[in-house]
Amino acid sequence: MVSVTLLSQRMREVHFVNRIDKNGQIQLTSGFNFKVSYSADNTKCIATLYQSAQLKEDPDRLFLSGEIVGTFALQGIVDEETKRDAHIQCYDQLFPFLQSAVSQLANAAGLPGFLLRKNPMKRQNITLATPPANAETK
Repeated sequence: MVSVTLLSQRMREVHFVNRIDKNGQIQLTSGFNFKVSYSADNTKCIATLYQSAQLKEDPDRLFLSGEIVGTFALQGIVDEETKRDAHIQCYDQLFPFLQSAVSQLANAAGLPGFLLRKNPMKRQNITLATPPANAETK
């Protein structure tokens, strides 16, 4: 069984534009990117999560993005399938920290209740990076 423990996390970047003049509901679009780099012995990894949200009809009026990096301790990584399990667990543990930071910023800017969308992670959609063909295996 795979065990993933968050050791540390830090916000790397935050970008925010708020030129909304009126109150009420708004239509947003969003995007995200998540990648995990594993140590050679598969006992640690670094995960980077980037998510953004913007006003659907005019992203120049409202745009918010954040990038957070987490370092994790791993146990039970033995093949690509267990790496996929770890990938999902890393996202599930890192996302709340990004969500909290973005929510606090949006609230301070007069957008109470602003939440990033948590993206569903499906094992079959996870692509694992492979080392270059000329890389030495130890």
